Amino acid sequence: MANTILEQLNALGAKLGYPFYVYPDGTFAKNVVVSDDAALLVQSAFGSKELNAEALDIWLDKDVALGVGLNEIGQCVGYPFYVYEDGTCDFMPVNSAKPLAMVMVVKKPLKVSRLKAERVAGKVADEAARIRSKIVSKAPKPDEKQRQILLKARALDAKGQLLSGDEELVFFQFASDEELEAYFFKHVFRDSFQKEFILRGDKRVLLALMRHEKISEENQLLMAQYCDDNVVLALAGRDHVSSKLVPKLQELGRSELVQAVLKEQAECLKRAEMEYRFW
Repeated sequence: MANTILEQLNALGAKLGYPFYVYPDGTFAKNVVVSDDAALLVQSAFGSKELNAEALDIWLDKDVALGVGLNEIGQCVGYPFYVYEDGTCDFMPVNSAKPLAMVMVVKKPLKVSRLKAERVAGKVADEAARIRSKIVSKAPKPDEKQRQILLKARALDAKGQLLSGDEELVFFQFASDEELEAYFFKHVFRDSFQKEFILRGDKRVLLALMRHEKISEENQLLMAQYCDDNVVLALAGRDHVSSKLVPKLQELGRSELVQAVLKEQAECLKRAEMEYRFW
């Protein structure tokens, strides 16, 4: 088997620095815009020049395209899977057979066979990152049907009533931040409700929800997997944070976020100690 997958990633890392992210469309960036959107996270350089996996044995004398090769492995072992410094792969973030460092986590398939190589010497996908940022931050406006539902939802909320599914979705999408805060202050929701919005990645709803409700351990671990850095950091600053949160982030390869979470938790502890001394 001959392949240049790790050589390509090492060459990209030499230009970008580490860690860096590769998106399903083959573009890449030094800084992540939406954590769950990235297909690959590469934390450091590989010591091996060749990616070793049984799934690639079919490519005996041919170069293996990066996207094709990684997708072949993903089909065999599932996602996420991890690649160690020696080029071997497994579905666990830590190699139990020998002490090897996990270098890359592959979270989802790539839609292209090769990287957008023309960007390596140029802007390094900064343009793609800016486009993603604009798409994520662009505030939607309700159409006429949604506007009518929103008016009804606001009237029901004013009476202290819970909203139906459609009313709730429209309200959470278009209501003001103040309206969201007031809604969560007045009501209590089941864990299944939290899970639904975690899986949707609804950042605004989750930030408001966390200020008023305890997040179950199961849902905290889901947030580690599906939510962006700001939401997880907000969770780390709340009470009742699961001791499994940091190990889960480490397992997912979110090393920079791990350091930020540990720092946030240390600062929270200091604030709590100061308050205790004051009283």
